[in-house]
Amino acid sequence: MESVSWQSAHYQEPYNSQRKAKYPAKMERLGLKDEDRAAAVLDTCCGQGIALSVMHDWGFTALTGLDATPHPDWAKDGPAVIHQGDVHAMPFPDHSFDIVTNLHSLHHLGGALGVRAFVAEVHRVLKPGGRFYIIDFPGSPQIWLLFRMFRAGLYPPTGSLRNFAAIVDEEWSYKAPYLREWPAVARELHHGPLRVASLKQRFFLYYLKLVKD
Repeated sequence: MESVSWQSAHYQEPYNSQRKAKYPAKMERLGLKDEDRAAAVLDTCCGQGIALSVMHDWGFTALTGLDATPHPDWAKDGPAVIHQGDVHAMPFPDHSFDIVTNLHSLHHLGGALGVRAFVAEVHRVLKPGGRFYIIDFPGSPQIWLLFRMFRAGLYPPTGSLRNFAAIVDEEWSYKAPYLREWPAVARELHHGPLRVASLKQRFFLYYLKLVKD
């Protein structure tokens, strides 16, 4: 469960709305817009449902979210069914979903062991032929440099960068192991129970699609 300080920083406006505005383009780049609108979708670490709202706007009809932190503004009559729970032990039967997503959240799971347990659960709840979509930071030299600069306060004093630096500070206890163990994390993703279907590497982000054979 995320701390109150993390939630305060992450959902601070106008920066939260600025991040939300970038989601449709990122999700389209990942390939989600090309999926069947009747597919059963699970968004893991869904937060306040940004990705689910985008998919609803695109016409997806079977939407489910899972997050460790309860959000008081989750609407009971909203476009998705939202559950509170642990992504390492998901409250869903085997073979429940055609699609699972995890967007900007894999680094919340710590190092390689946390990622391994999560991927095993994704494999369990996916139907045969199901797809797992991920966007996150790689443990690249430029990412380490960027985050160390933020941690040291070495960045232009704009509001958005101050906000991002606050989020990095709040996440550092689990983001640092994820970045430090990146080669092992990448092995869990690329050589685990799911097959790599596509990988798009950007300067600060990777876009990964895995498939359950």
